Amino acid sequence: MILEVQELLNNAKPNPAHISLAELEKEGHIKAIITQNIDSLHQRAGSVEVIEYHGHARTLRCDVCGQSYLPEMIKMDELPPRCSCSGPLRPEFVFFGEPIPQSAYRRSMEYAARCDVMLVIGTSATVAPASYLPVIAKERGAYIVEINPTPSAISSTLTDLYIGESAGKALPRIVEALRELKESLTGF
Repeated sequence: MILEVQELLNNAKPNPAHISLAELEKEGHIKAIITQNIDSLHQRAGSVEVIEYHGHARTLRCDVCGQSYLPEMIKMDELPPRCSCSGPLRPEFVFFGEPIPQSAYRRSMEYAARCDVMLVIGTSATVAPASYLPVIAKERGAYIVEINPTPSAISSTLTDLYIGESAGKALPRIVEALRELKESLTGF
């Protein structure tokens, strides 16, 4: 399974939404991306401040000693693969029922509490504790923009602006609109 997942992720490419978010970050419109995805596509698109809420699939980790390995360093002739300490190796992402990595949880909560605007993109907004992030942002006065082809659990309660499209369609248009606005305000 590890090899199959790794092959799928290696072949995945950032889409227009990932690229647009990287552009928005580069232009200073967003401060961080909090993602539940484990595919590292945000980083591959150029985003820098990415909080991987559910971890990532770039490396394998030993649950005994904590050492990390790149998948290509591991021989898969024995399953599960083993660390040099003989502990089993596992992907560095969260499995159902496991806790969120403490650093990702803490940083996400900090960003949610400090943001002026939160983009909530492509989620059902029902899986806790990630579903608490827009609630925290809203409680602190943030404007919530939801981009989702279908309404989510927060659409009618927290969302200030709902954009009923895919992120791949909506985000490039947002980038373009912000550039046009900047040009009209600065004259170039």
